[in-house]
Amino acid sequence: MSKYLVQFGNGKSLALLKKSAARHAEYCDKNDYTLHVESKPRTGLLPHWERYWIMLDIWKSDPEAEILWVDSDACIVTDRDLLGDLPAWSNLALLRDISAGMWRSGTILARGSDEVKTIFTDLLKRGPVNPKRPFDDEAGLNAAMSMAKFSPYPMRSPVNRLIYWTPDRVPVDAPAVEVAAFHGMSPMIKRAFIGEWAKNWKIYDSKKHETGTPSGSGICWYMRVHNDRDMANRSLYYLRESYPESDILLIDDGTGAPELDEMVRRFNCKLFRDRRQYLPQNCGNMWHDVLGQYLSVSDKKFLIKIDTDTIVLRKMKRAFPKNCVFGDIMLVTERSDGSSNKFAQGGFIGIPREAAQKAYTDKILLQDLYNSGWFVLKIGERVFISEDRCICTAMEKIRFPSKQYNEVGDAVIHPCKCPVK
Repeated sequence: MSKYLVQFGNGKSLALLKKSAARHAEYCDKNDYTLHVESKPRTGLLPHWERYWIMLDIWKSDPEAEILWVDSDACIVTDRDLLGDLPAWSNLALLRDISAGMWRSGTILARGSDEVKTIFTDLLKRGPVNPKRPFDDEAGLNAAMSMAKFSPYPMRSPVNRLIYWTPDRVPVDAPAVEVAAFHGMSPMIKRAFIGEWAKNWKIYDSKKHETGTPSGSGICWYMRVHNDRDMANRSLYYLRESYPESDILLIDDGTGAPELDEMVRRFNCKLFRDRRQYLPQNCGNMWHDVLGQYLSVSDKKFLIKIDTDTIVLRKMKRAFPKNCVFGDIMLVTERSDGSSNKFAQGGFIGIPREAAQKAYTDKILLQDLYNSGWFVLKIGERVFISEDRCICTAMEKIRFPSKQYNEVGDAVIHPCKCPVK
């Protein structure tokens, strides 16, 4: 199977490609890639869209090709084969921008499956989603994947693999060592980092940035499983890769499925066989039981709730915020009085033990407010429980507000609904 490193550039971006040409030729030699660089637009759209046409053109002549795409402002500074991050069961890997709620196209790992080729072809036919933003290929890509009901594999962050620069700040020589990348940052912040780092090419020392985050022995993870047992199995696999020593509280939401016994043995979980709890008018009761189970079977300092489509890619390095519930923060405005409600999105919710203990002892989640239609969402014919909003609202009442934790989106990815094989 052939492998390609693909880039496109013209104008100022062509000058950047020339700066990285020698380094990328060296990288391709070491990893048996073909370097494929183009500079002539062929789509009739802005240059941002050329990547999809070029990849489709390669697959016409080489259907089995694996492609690594990186933008013209990137230089690969590791010798490791990045296509090794593309799993056998997925044909497209992208970076997930949690804050923007979309997939990014600056780095792409791809195989030419029929599904991927159809998505790329459709987005080129449709062109820009917003005529006022003709450069925004990423909006088109996200729309095409959404219409195809396709979820890419969440690529591990390219920290220590790429470095991004701008035309006015290009280092003379890109060393063949691993340096930090700040992919996904705003251009202004990116320029500030790269401008500072380019002065002396200091290698990023992650140990300097590690703080008081508890080790895995300080965390109890909680996951509720109903009909999504395949995704739960995959999520637990990744979790145990990074946190082999943590407690895992696995709750069977009324299925009685024997497969969960195998998960318990394989991943060393503590299983609670529960009645069906994920129901309208029952959100607070469900959370009250979870907190009681956590306090009774685990002595860990933190309870972290994850969904079955949450993937833990590595150990978290940043310290947990103090005296709060933490995760990826969402902001919702109430219809009744216009007040705002801030809460941690449900794919990752961290709760300190003292907060869990107080909420359980005070029985706040048993109050009618938390078991009413207030925390029920209806989308079409489907009914969802806003369990994240429920627990965060209750915690705020006992003075544990919700705060942002930036490892969500980096060390932890949610949602990830890639096909499970």
